[in-house]
Amino acid sequence: MRNVGKGLSPLIIFALLALLPLSGLVIIFSIAYLLYERKKVKNEVSVFTFRWDKTKADIRQYWWLILLPFVAVIGQIIFAHYAMPTFNEHVMGRVEPMLHMSSLLILIPQLLFLAFGEELAFRGFAQEKLSEITGSRIAIIAISFLFAIAHLSAGPIGVVMYDIGFIFIDSILYGILFLKTKNVYLTTIAHFLANVAGIYIFSFM
Repeated sequence: MRNVGKGLSPLIIFALLALLPLSGLVIIFSIAYLLYERKKVKNEVSVFTFRWDKTKADIRQYWWLILLPFVAVIGQIIFAHYAMPTFNEHVMGRVEPMLHMSSLLILIPQLLFLAFGEELAFRGFAQEKLSEITGSRIAIIAISFLFAIAHLSAGPIGVVMYDIGFIFIDSILYGILFLKTKNVYLTTIAHFLANVAGIYIFSFM
């Protein structure tokens, strides 16, 4: 019981930080905790470890799962364009404060670093830790729910629910990909491609 309580403590801190307006703190906390844990257990293999041979094999096997969020985002935006015209404005209002939209040279690295930070936090740290307590299925659903709520922003209720609903679905896909590969770099690629698709389409609609 003590071990469960000890495992829950950092997850409770994580959840509280994820729900704060400055939710970027959750990324800093997760990276700091993972680095501390890696040093404490003196384990050379961690979520930060990048192995090119394994990554290539994972890409060949799970390329469809990497691209699925990309396709889902395109479908989400096209449907919303006709059924929910204010969706574009809502999403851009949510992401513009975090991004420099005027230059691709700045925007693309921002999207990549943001995706990597969120994947380290929500998959590499939170999902992995919660899986040890609840099992993988519950962990994926719970962390995906938290991930969606962390992206919540004010707006018409229908638009907001549509937005966070798809964020939840995308997070489920990232969670499944991480479960199958234990490779946060692959989930980062999937997350990055989905973000790029969304920003690119919004810019031309």
